[in-house]
Amino acid sequence: MHSHVSAGHGAVVSVLVVALLGLGLLLTPPVARADHNTVPWASIGEVVSGSAVIANYHPAVVTDDQGHVYVFYNQGNSSTIPSVGNIRVAKFNSTGGTPIGGPVLWFDKQINDVSNVAQVGGYLSATRDGDGNLYVAWTRTSLAPDYEDIYVSKSVDGGRTWLNAVRVGIPPDGTHDIYPTIAAAPDGNVYVAWTRYRPTTPSVWFYNIAFAMSTNAGNSFINQRNISMQGPGGQAILDSMAFDSRGRAYVVFIAVDSDFNTTNQYHLNMTWSDDGVSWSSPATLTPSAGIALYPSFAVDVHDNLHLAWIDGRSGYSGGLTVWYTRSSDRGASWMTQRSIGDHTSNPNSFPSLAVHQGTVMITWPGTRMSGGIQHTGLGYSISADAGVSWYSEQYLGFVNPGVNNENITYAQIAPDGDGTFWAAAETVDQTGATQDALNLLWWNGPPSAPTIHPTTVSGHDATVRWTAPPERDVAGYNVYRSTDGTNWAFVANVGGTTTSYVDTNLANGTYWYQVQAIDTMGTPSHSSASAVAQVGPSLQDQIDALQQALNNLQSTSNTNLGALKDQITALQNALSNLQSQAAMQSTALLSTGLEVVIVVLLILILYIQVRKPKNPRPVIMAPQAGSAQTGPPSPTLDEEL
Repeated sequence: MHSHVSAGHGAVVSVLVVALLGLGLLLTPPVARADHNTVPWASIGEVVSGSAVIANYHPAVVTDDQGHVYVFYNQGNSSTIPSVGNIRVAKFNSTGGTPIGGPVLWFDKQINDVSNVAQVGGYLSATRDGDGNLYVAWTRTSLAPDYEDIYVSKSVDGGRTWLNAVRVGIPPDGTHDIYPTIAAAPDGNVYVAWTRYRPTTPSVWFYNIAFAMSTNAGNSFINQRNISMQGPGGQAILDSMAFDSRGRAYVVFIAVDSDFNTTNQYHLNMTWSDDGVSWSSPATLTPSAGIALYPSFAVDVHDNLHLAWIDGRSGYSGGLTVWYTRSSDRGASWMTQRSIGDHTSNPNSFPSLAVHQGTVMITWPGTRMSGGIQHTGLGYSISADAGVSWYSEQYLGFVNPGVNNENITYAQIAPDGDGTFWAAAETVDQTGATQDALNLLWWNGPPSAPTIHPTTVSGHDATVRWTAPPERDVAGYNVYRSTDGTNWAFVANVGGTTTSYVDTNLANGTYWYQVQAIDTMGTPSHSSASAVAQVGPSLQDQIDALQQALNNLQSTSNTNLGALKDQITALQNALSNLQSQAAMQSTALLSTGLEVVIVVLLILILYIQVRKPKNPRPVIMAPQAGSAQTGPPSPTLDEEL
């Protein structure tokens, strides 16, 4: 329904606007707040050093609820023949990225119970379950027919000690098992997926995504199967796995629906399962005729699915870039795929995607020219609204302070409970003096926005309340007020754990409020939604009241006018009656008057008759001089009678 405001009402509003401007109540915008792109990265440099014979590969990052950061990595030693590898973990006490100090190394130790059996340079994956147990999936090398197999190591005491590693696949099956991913389900089950391959002929290799699960907290694994569902001639490699809050497991992998020994077209498929036993038919997510590589997949607290990958699809100029898409209905549909890179750096290795509340971050080793020399730093892009929109691509070079000859070759990120994103980066010394080292970086992201509640008003005081965000490093809140819902002014800072504020002595009017959270670094969150407070009658209420009064007056006037018309009609009728009576009375009087006149005339006649003499004397007229009398005089009337 459309409403109409009269010209008079418009004039009233204009006057009020002018008055508010004169009072300074229409405010200019406040200082810009919570730009994720302005948050800097910090680094303590190398946390694990390489040497001429020691190299450290493919780190994975896990955080816990006690402020610890775990960096798992593969360490190879080339001084032996053949080279041998071990799986290690460096545990740090995190200070949440505060300005003073930084993460402190607690310990660095070997995980695998049998030494020197890890695949040198092999990839690994780590996770933590709801009980705080740590799991690491890694590749163990052996001789035929075992070749490479996936093992899982477990710690129940925060990484201090590790149980004997457990084989995940079926021994000996004559396959090569590499590239594991591991994830813990909400019910405590542990899922592992990996790339499995074997030759079907001496020159053709068959690749698929294998799967196994543990229902006893990683003590043993069952239900081994092929979940990519390709036979010979269809290939699948390099998967990424995550769970949603309802226990559904999703696995995204690179698929080639042809012999990829002779073709170069790769796309991404996804399969899912609610129980680890039955898996959906793989659904194609990216164009079949293209190049889609290195999927990185995560699920946020609202069960939105987030997927990043490196894409070289035809029609997009400039070569490979990082692409992104999201699903809000458990993979039934996906938002339009988009490139989040702008060639600030060219991705040349695995991207890493992580989510904290509404913040989505994607990082990748990105190459660019600097001073005529090609370097690989950390490219990244950030979304502050769960993947709907993205800040421009950023680039972080030379992550090891003071060492300008290092390139990033691999990096993985993970958020902690405070919204700090931790990155473990593998770097290479370009001079060749040392082999791969590991660096630890962190990005102290803004807190999540508080959840604001409806305001309450008492007299001329408005009370604003909100729910604290989940981050543990929130130190206080900023409260903002607006008189038009658009332009905002700072009102107050509320410290500590207080989650309310009373705005006092307000003039009559409508007020909007927003709240920001501030962390210990002074980084503000985005603003909350707006809450409205109405002090006294609103302008619209006043307009409505005036309109109602006018309507009442018009109604009263109409009623009074009707009564007046009725009175006039009655008076007119009375006048007509009187005029009629007057006319009748005039006629009667005229008749009576005539009768009186007639009677008077008759009386007068009779009177004259009575008064007339009986014998009148003749009247003798004297002759006029000069007249001649020729005969006797004429008789008089009396004589004639």
